[in-house]
Amino acid sequence: MQWAEKPVKIIFTCERHAFQGARRYLSPGEVETARDDKGLLVRVIPLTCVGMAHPDLLGEALKAGASQVQIFGCPPEDCANREGNTWMQQRLERQRLPRLRREFEAAAISSDWVAPNRFLSAVSPDRRQSVASADSLAFS
Repeated sequence: MQWAEKPVKIIFTCERHAFQGARRYLSPGEVETARDDKGLLVRVIPLTCVGMAHPDLLGEALKAGASQVQIFGCPPEDCANREGNTWMQQRLERQRLPRLRREFEAAAISSDWVAPNRFLSAVSPDRRQSVASADSLAFS
């Protein structure tokens, strides 16, 4: 699959987020025109849980022509499938197998761990919840 004619942002998200917050990006009438605040076409790919995605899937999306790849999952300590958000974050940080390949460490891959009803605000956010576990949060 190639998207060379238009810049496309690919968002991998869990079913919980897809059903509650991503309907705008999944409805047949809007899927061809759904854009973020920067004008990028947005394609949402629902998964049972983002923790089930192999990190190579993210790299393959970039190789296929995506200009950006995002992973949206459950907020810290609230994963519907136990620890999928924490596992994916650890894979992106190359701390858990299977790891994100080194060639994609500096690529346009990001994660956001938000409540399903905050999906739309996370598509083009001013702030990010980039830590998947409350154990790693720092407060000042």
